[in-house]
Amino acid sequence: MAQDLQPIHVARRRCAGECPMHNHPRPLTSTVDAPRRDVAGSCPECGAAALSSYRVISEGGWWNVVKCTRCLASASREPAPMFGAFMPLGAPR
Repeated sequence: MAQDLQPIHVARRRCAGECPMHNHPRPLTSTVDAPRRDVAGSCPECGAAALSSYRVISEGGWWNVVKCTRCLASASREPAPMFGAFMPLGAPR
């Protein structure tokens, strides 16, 4: 079995012209912003009329949330598409 393993430099050389290379350019900004939309209504916690709707990712995946911009309390939270904004070919809609 040890004879089947090749040194890594041999594998890289063999793959140099045949393997697809993923090239992702460096972002031009230092931060990433999620687009937010203002929502009518008031916060259930602090009463402020400062609700925004946007998408977040957490341990349960992507979520569409409505949150208070003053105290960050959640007014609503619904599951978003599985891959966020990315929609792979053949994925269920």
